[in-house]
Amino acid sequence: MTSTQRYLAIAAIALAAVGVRMHALDRFATGYDETFSVLEANGLHPALIPEYVPFQRAGLVKHDDLAGVRRACIATDGGNGILYLVVLHAWTDVFGNSNVAVRSLSLCLGLILLVVVYWSARSIFHDENVAVIALAIAAFTPLLVDYSQEARSYSMATILSLWSTVLFVRIIRQQRPVGATVLLYGVIAGCGLLTHYLTVYILLAHAGYTLMSCRSSAHWRGLVISALITALILGGWMMMGGSRGLANMAEVQDLYRTTIEQDPGFDDFIRAATPSSLIQESMVQWLWLGGNALQFIGPPLRVMALTLSIPLALLAVGIWCGGSTRHLLLILLVISGPLYALVMSAFAGHTFGMRYYYVIFSAPAVILLMAYGWMEWWRWPRKWARISAVVVGCVQMSIMISSVFWLHAHGHRGNASPEKLAPAAKSITQLVEAGSSDDHILLFRDARDALLLNLHFEEGMNAMVQRVDTRIPQRILLIDRREGIDHAAFVLDL
Repeated sequence: MTSTQRYLAIAAIALAAVGVRMHALDRFATGYDETFSVLEANGLHPALIPEYVPFQRAGLVKHDDLAGVRRACIATDGGNGILYLVVLHAWTDVFGNSNVAVRSLSLCLGLILLVVVYWSARSIFHDENVAVIALAIAAFTPLLVDYSQEARSYSMATILSLWSTVLFVRIIRQQRPVGATVLLYGVIAGCGLLTHYLTVYILLAHAGYTLMSCRSSAHWRGLVISALITALILGGWMMMGGSRGLANMAEVQDLYRTTIEQDPGFDDFIRAATPSSLIQESMVQWLWLGGNALQFIGPPLRVMALTLSIPLALLAVGIWCGGSTRHLLLILLVISGPLYALVMSAFAGHTFGMRYYYVIFSAPAVILLMAYGWMEWWRWPRKWARISAVVVGCVQMSIMISSVFWLHAHGHRGNASPEKLAPAAKSITQLVEAGSSDDHILLFRDARDALLLNLHFEEGMNAMVQRVDTRIPQRILLIDRREGIDHAAFVLDL
């Protein structure tokens, strides 16, 4: 591929990547987990609103600062993702809390991730063609596209975990590791953990590679210094409340285990960690890592498993043709996510930890190895090899593009309830502003609805009395006190 051809290919891939990530960005309602992100970024969590105790919007707004973000993160997400929430907090201060606004941050991060994938391929393989192929695969990988459109920390954490891998490779390649690289690796690895705790399995893969391959005392010294820097960053967050968040997470895991023991059919996503359920969930994880999200259309997993032969063939060629220690690192990175999820789920006694998106941090390594494998397949000096490489590449890209189109058409995370709160807030505001805030009282059946609705209120609603009352049959009830306590001025019930 000439330089001109390469630049044209990169431009075409970039345009396609932007298109698939912007398309349908606002089509589906805010997802269940996304509402957590939005609330936490605004310093809000349900414990701020006790049942039957009157409150005002002004009392909620005062939590919209970094201290509020810290408390909300610990209370809601167990302290996980604090760095992302700090960035989202600043983002919402500028762009607001609308569906498009909060997802646009992930969209920008998802596009930055593509740049990092291309840069990583160049840094690791020193091959421009492999970098272009990796960029093309990453542009249509359904897992990366999906989390470029969801207001969660995964895209940001994937960037940091991949960046830390590039820095790790740079350290082990240097005869005497440069201090700046050692320092930066420790900082980026620490920031990755503060963006999502599960980036730890990428660092465990780095550690495993170090134990298996590094013999130089200079490398060990540099990596130990990096590890200490990472530990200091994570330890600082633990002292600020992260340890309390971990205790909250442990309590939730115990609750899941107890619930499953009492009712094995409680949830389709959280099942007892039997051998069959672990195998099924592992298969789903590998399908997503291989670029296939078509399992949602209904075929049995044993049928879907056949489609894994294509990405596995590309991985196998990449491993076979590699012949260097860098491929050992990529292999460890590829298996680290699924293996970590499998071990932790078996230990926890349930399959919650085997959600497919928890292995996203292994996806870049899969992409890099697949790109290298395809390029080496193409370079094989046989006509049949080139023809088969083209066929395999076309089939693989067809599966990935079809998966992305399916996600755009149907989605799978939508939760229509939060989206109905924005127009409800507008209607309530118009009713209240026609009189006085003292004339009305707003009742909610659920504290989270109260928090979400107040995100859409303007300052003029700061003084209106509100209360959570789980006894009301309606979801939201606005009472006009001028007409009597039983007069409902507005009702929302879903």
